[in-house]
Amino acid sequence: MNRPKIRSLSRKEQEKRWRQHQAAKRSERNIGTRNTKIRATGELAQIHLSSCAQEYFLAQMAPFSLKSNACVPDLHSIPSKKVRVKTRFTFSTGADGNGFAVCCNWCNASGGSAFLASTSALAASSGVLPLGTPNVGFVTQPKLPYASADFQATGSTPGVQARTVAVGMRIRYIGPEIARSGQIVGIRHPDNETLVNLSYTNILSYSTSKTYKNDRRWTYVMWRPVRPEEYHFSADPETASDGVNYKWETGFTITGTTNSSGTPGPAPFEAEVIRYVEYIGNIDNVTKSHVDIVGMSHIRNSLPVKSTTQKPGKMLQHAVKHIEDSIGESLPAAAAGALGYKHLFSSEAASAEAAEGSSILDVLGSFATDAVAALPEAMETLGPLALLM
Repeated sequence: MNRPKIRSLSRKEQEKRWRQHQAAKRSERNIGTRNTKIRATGELAQIHLSSCAQEYFLAQMAPFSLKSNACVPDLHSIPSKKVRVKTRFTFSTGADGNGFAVCCNWCNASGGSAFLASTSALAASSGVLPLGTPNVGFVTQPKLPYASADFQATGSTPGVQARTVAVGMRIRYIGPEIARSGQIVGIRHPDNETLVNLSYTNILSYSTSKTYKNDRRWTYVMWRPVRPEEYHFSADPETASDGVNYKWETGFTITGTTNSSGTPGPAPFEAEVIRYVEYIGNIDNVTKSHVDIVGMSHIRNSLPVKSTTQKPGKMLQHAVKHIEDSIGESLPAAAAGALGYKHLFSSEAASAEAAEGSSILDVLGSFATDAVAALPEAMETLGPLALLM
């Protein structure tokens, strides 16, 4: 197909039109299935991530857009039961116009108090208050397949173990427009410790917090693992009843809401949480997992420090560019192909997230089928290092 001629336009505008033209043609041919290869623009050759790494990346960066289950592509490639659960609830700021909703990211049992939130009857709050405080409510996750008792050993048979793959939480204001006011703070504790008993001033001081005006748009916050043990399976279902030590590590605080007369008062919010979990043990419906250490390394390095946003598409685009650059710097094209990274991570993949609910997996594609063909050249390029892989 010949490139259409575009005159009287700047070079930048011509390139933009050409990309739009290419995208339209791909759409006409129904390109976008997992097995379709889409070529990247620019100097970088095609890049590939394994399907498990793709899903893990999207679960971390855009958890509400991923429509499948996910696993962690590390060395613990144990066949596991992969679960994706969404929980929805409403909460309110208190009588003083302050409130919160926080999430326990390792609460992977169905009976655990996974979410802690203020109610309209709360008289006053100076920060995130613990479970057991009057007029502070909690929400469980009944859709999870295992209760806390399933994590306990039965005789010589070990119980279920679980690990969190990803957690995303989002909130939005649902009250009358005339009363919409106040400030939202999205927060992930930088050390993944509990936010309970921290004041609003403490929370604002963290580099991982970010402020927004109260809005009807979704405001997002995503959990990030920060310690090696957070990648491991655990037999602890995190169902402790002690509200101080219970690890609610991510969520939101809201301050300064008012009623229609302008005085401090309660304001209603809607919350959604999506959780991706892997379970192992004497259980059914397990599926194979994958090892993708190189891809896992690039994904971890691409995750931003601030994991709260109102624009997940923009955040995802930066992460995609980071992976694109880091893979391009660390591996020659032939070696990248041999290791399974010869498919693209293009800007088109990132911009697809801007449309709510679109699946970027369609753009990212699947594992490279021609990786083996590139292996001899890659071995020569990598030298002795290749023998260790």
